Amino acid sequence: MKYSTLLFLILLAGKAFSYNATADFRAGRYWNDLPIPIKTVGSGLEGELIEEFVKESIEIWEDASGEQIWSFVSDTDNIVRWADADDFADETGHDPSFTLAVTVRYGSGSHFNRVEIILNRGASQLQNPSILRTVIIHEMGHTVGLDHDDNFPGAIMNSSIQIGASRLAADDERGIQSVIDQTIERQETNFVSDNFGVSSDSSAAAGCGTIYMDNSGGPGGMMGMFF
Repeated sequence: MKYSTLLFLILLAGKAFSYNATADFRAGRYWNDLPIPIKTVGSGLEGELIEEFVKESIEIWEDASGEQIWSFVSDTDNIVRWADADDFADETGHDPSFTLAVTVRYGSGSHFNRVEIILNRGASQLQNPSILRTVIIHEMGHTVGLDHDDNFPGAIMNSSIQIGASRLAADDERGIQSVIDQTIERQETNFVSDNFGVSSDSSAAAGCGTIYMDNSGGPGGMMGMFF
């Protein structure tokens, strides 16, 4: 086999499995119980849209994983909500001029114990239902420990995707299967991470920002989204 052919196959194989887990998940933190209860907070059309897209995201990710991951309920601290631009900046520490949404995972000991997806009401791009839908699918992946996937073009979890991406790529599917399989294994073995221990006295949060850019690298364009 020629060297160039071998190199191509190695690179292709590397790209085929490029999904990533978040740093806190890799360090051993996980949800102790599935399904994860989640709800949306909002009124009017914007509230109806995020409820619709969260429910659709649940179906999309669960179809890929073969497991029930979330349960849409009316009473939980795990929420998807809007925040006005000023509040968004104060709550997330992200610039509302560039950031569409942030997923914040809270944890105590080895377990996640709360999650919030905060949508930036000041981002005009989110008034486009197609963009809002894509962002919510992406952020729901973050809630369980999926991170950005920059080596697989077209992946929902890629930090740079085309507007309107609506289907999971093969790498997204492998990623959610891996994260959920690891979650279930940790649950079954009562895994305790050396990085976090068993203490429930403190809580820490980890966030993933969703940033909107154009194809020239400047903010506010309409060519792609960087998460």
